[in-house]
Amino acid sequence: MTNRHHSTTRVEDQPPEDRWKTIVAIWSDPNHRWLFALVGFIVGLITGILIDSGENLVLNLFPEAVGILFTILIVDTLYRRTSEQQEIRRLLFQMRSNNNQIALQALAELGDRVNKGVLIGVRLYYANLQDARFFDADMRRIHLESANLAYSSFSSVDLRYANLHTAHLQHSSFSSQCSLRHSDLSGADLSYARWDSVDLREATLRNSNFTDANFSRTNFRESNLQGIQWLRTQVLTSDFEGNDFRYSTFPATKLSHTNLKKTNFHRCTFQSAIIMGCFFNNADCSEAQFTAVHFRGVDLIGVNFANAILEGSFDYNTTLPDGTRWTPDTDLSRFTNPQHPQFWRSTDPESPAFDSKLIAHR
Repeated sequence: MTNRHHSTTRVEDQPPEDRWKTIVAIWSDPNHRWLFALVGFIVGLITGILIDSGENLVLNLFPEAVGILFTILIVDTLYRRTSEQQEIRRLLFQMRSNNNQIALQALAELGDRVNKGVLIGVRLYYANLQDARFFDADMRRIHLESANLAYSSFSSVDLRYANLHTAHLQHSSFSSQCSLRHSDLSGADLSYARWDSVDLREATLRNSNFTDANFSRTNFRESNLQGIQWLRTQVLTSDFEGNDFRYSTFPATKLSHTNLKKTNFHRCTFQSAIIMGCFFNNADCSEAQFTAVHFRGVDLIGVNFANAILEGSFDYNTTLPDGTRWTPDTDLSRFTNPQHPQFWRSTDPESPAFDSKLIAHR
């Protein structure tokens, strides 16, 4: 539902000529031919009654009058329903407009109907919905490819299986348990977006732009996050366990108290990033580059750093892949250089650094 309020024309207030045209259209519709049978049946009964003796005429006419009234009510209900459907089609058509004012006006006129599924599966390619407000809306399977949703806000919105491929979501706001599970956000522009308590499980965000975005309490589990630009992105208490980040870049990114267990950071680039209180357990960071990265209280147990560049600062609360704490005397090359005489490999089968030969030699 949008928080903008505009006057709308009710069905009852439409001109009599429009009402009559709609009634004629209902009777002309082949799908409503059963109305002729109903009226014919009623007319036949009335004719039979008129032929009968006049003594029971009044008693017999009463139920037939009720039948006629019932028929009129059916036609009027069909009229109202048809008018409502026509109005919804008109408003959805206007929402596809490239004119932002027209599109927002149509959204406002839809009113509470967006909470009742009127937007489910609707195609709104390239729609100009900048600065739109959606609250408690049911937008499952909606098509918003390349739509302009900059500065828009979504609160308690159901966007499961939505298609937002290459959508413009700069400065957008998602909050209050919005669900985008299984949605497609590949190539979308999420720069400066603010997302809080959002469900993005099993979503596709490949090659999206997260520059200066802020994510907190967001669930990214099993999402496709390959090739994303995380420039100056801030992530707080979110869940990325098991995600695929391959070939993504993290320049000046801040990751705080976030679950990054069993993730794939193969050939990712971290530069001047700050990583605080995060869990990297059993992550694959092979051939990744960590340059001028600050590790603070990070759990790196079981991480595979083979052929990685691991340069930066660590604190005493950072746990290394072998379970030991970092100290100024730590030789990090034994985790990164396969030619090191003491090159570390894991005995945990769930670690990407697992070496079965170590188990055999026990």
